[in-house]
Amino acid sequence: MDARKRQTIQELADFLRSLLKLQSPIDLKALIASFGGEYKEEDLPPHFDGKIEKKDNSFLITVNSGKPDLRKNFTIAHEIGHLFIHMGYILNPDLWSRVDNYEDSVYYRSGYTEEELEANQFAAALLMPEEEFLREVRKNTHAGACSISPISEYFKVSDEAVVTRGKWLGVFSWE
Repeated sequence: MDARKRQTIQELADFLRSLLKLQSPIDLKALIASFGGEYKEEDLPPHFDGKIEKKDNSFLITVNSGKPDLRKNFTIAHEIGHLFIHMGYILNPDLWSRVDNYEDSVYYRSGYTEEELEANQFAAALLMPEEEFLREVRKNTHAGACSISPISEYFKVSDEAVVTRGKWLGVFSWE
């Protein structure tokens, strides 16, 4: 994914946060309901995290009930990324009308298709907005070492999601 696409996705997440006056941590189940969608948890195979399906003029997000809550949050935001970026929900009525009962491939962490990377970028930007993220990093850095867990708890995401977001924002090393 190039820098321009990454920036566009960041702007979309920022726009939605601003428009809907979302505060961290986001209540993602309430957000789904506010969009007229449905949410359910289901016992999926261990390597599957979640999926999104178009249901007539609405949608259903299904998340693996066996995953930790913090991971579920990122998965829900990831599926919301598919909803807006790849299905055009609300933002692109032409695309939405052309999506015929869309069913995304079941999302799992090792999926590295362009669509999956874009949905990950959206999820990270929605859940951990840049300025707020940088503020939390500064607040939790002492003697040159950043404590990840308080940031994870603040945004209600996994430590892995925090570290990855920090790498993309240039705060943490890729090594």
